[in-house]
Amino acid sequence: MNACCSFVVVPPIGAKFDNLLFQMRMEDELNGAFTGFSFVVTTDGPNRFDDFMLIPMLGKAGDNVTEALAAYPDLETIETIAFFLHRYLGEASGRLN
Repeated sequence: MNACCSFVVVPPIGAKFDNLLFQMRMEDELNGAFTGFSFVVTTDGPNRFDDFMLIPMLGKAGDNVTEALAAYPDLETIETIAFFLHRYLGEASGRLN
């Protein structure tokens, strides 16, 4: 079984995270820091929370899918990504410009 290597990151609620340039920077930094993994940062969707949401992409949906679902990433990988994301919570909003 293949391990999950793609994630969707939903940033917390807040104007700082609504900035598209900031989202793109986060995405670039995640993809650079975690080689072998792929990240998409988005605020699309109905729900956002006070913290980051990290969603592993385990496979495709549909009737004609023949690929097996990927295995969930290990806890150490999730914790490392979470620690990396939390550094953005402490950044001053002045760095966005």
